[in-house]
Amino acid sequence: PDVAYEALKAQGISVHKREIIAILMDDRPGGLNRIAKVFGQKKINIDDAYGFVIQDKKRPVLVIEVGKIQAE
Repeated sequence: PDVAYEALKAQGISVHKREIIAILMDDRPGGLNRIAKVFGQKKINIDDAYGFVIQDKKRPVLVIEVGKIQAE
């Protein structure tokens, strides 16, 4: 990531690094709910999320960015 970041920045392209979580999901009804429930129970706010499918295995992936987590 650092090399890609620096290469883009050197070309004057606006770029930002951030930490994300990538989760392999179950491809069935309730798959997203199962993940969201875990975050909700731990009071972790989801700031941003998007998904995609790994085509060769037809497996959905959920990518999540969370806010700052306060220690309990």
